[in-house]
Amino acid sequence: IRAVLSFETTGRISPENAQLGLEENLRFFEKVKSQGGRISSRIGVHTTFTCSTELLQQVRAEANRTGAKIFMHMADDRWHTFDTTRRFGKRPTRYLEDIGFLGPDLLLFHSSYIDPLQDPEIFRRHGVTVAHNAESNAIFGFWPNMMPFIKAGVTVGLGTDGQTHSMFEIMRTAQMIHRIRYENLELLPDQQVLEMATIEGAKALGMADQIGSLEAGKRADLVLLTDRSAVPIFEANAVNYVVSTCERSDVDTVIVDGE
Repeated sequence: IRAVLSFETTGRISPENAQLGLEENLRFFEKVKSQGGRISSRIGVHTTFTCSTELLQQVRAEANRTGAKIFMHMADDRWHTFDTTRRFGKRPTRYLEDIGFLGPDLLLFHSSYIDPLQDPEIFRRHGVTVAHNAESNAIFGFWPNMMPFIKAGVTVGLGTDGQTHSMFEIMRTAQMIHRIRYENLELLPDQQVLEMATIEGAKALGMADQIGSLEAGKRADLVLLTDRSAVPIFEANAVNYVVSTCERSDVDTVIVDGE
């Protein structure tokens, strides 16, 4: 398979443990970079309320030095906003901007509880991308809202924030929670949702030149699905079938790099 992996650097245990986590990321980044292949690496960071300002700035400095990109959880619930406001007098996005952490090499998970009037433009200006974990958020009772980001031109891909979620279920969940929230069945049409699971996810990882769509010169990564539809599948309804009906059990063949 193809994967972008990281270890979660966190200050939850101790400052010494945080340094060990960062060192683990840097060792692995250099190892897989020298090997090439399908596995790449980023620096993983937990989030603002478990990492000190000094640790986040150290992560940013190492990312700039090595060229490693960054993964981090961001505002999946209201505690993130409360915590940074209590400690620094500002919301998480403004705090991260002020300490110089934001950049086009940063992929933030969740970003559910944000300032819709300011944060999308800040993300767009810095080139920050988002992994929208619709099902994980919904299970915990959170109601993420990606429409301000999408309208601002921020790249939003779909993610899991877990090891058991189905991307087919996540496509449907992302579509449904936004349509329910806005009472608008025209939001996130099937084609857009499928793109969030494929090419937009590739863009969020900074890998759109390699994966995410079937184009000459890109990697031959494909999933072949069994057709169990009760009605004939044509070009006009194929995307709707994938987004609305398909399950993990419909996956027949996975091809990576043409094999």
